[in-house]
Amino acid sequence: MKAGADALYVEGPRDDKELVAVAKEFKGEKLVVTMLEGGGETPWHSPRSLGEMGYSMVLYPTSVIFRVARAIQRALGDLRKGV
Repeated sequence: MKAGADALYVEGPRDDKELVAVAKEFKGEKLVVTMLEGGGETPWHSPRSLGEMGYSMVLYPTSVIFRVARAIQRALGDLRKGV
């Protein structure tokens, strides 16, 4: 951070204990974490929960893609049925 980074990203905290430890160690800094739906080592948390821990940016790289894919599957199923 002293070298000019905009935020701190710690890859793959494995449990809540590590998430909290990182947030405590770097309290007051801009912290970034990734939540992977359907995989990854970091336990799933809502943006609000992570914000309360001290994280200011949360990446959900697969969540929107999975929901879009499901919507496309439903639409194609409706078309097949003639709906």
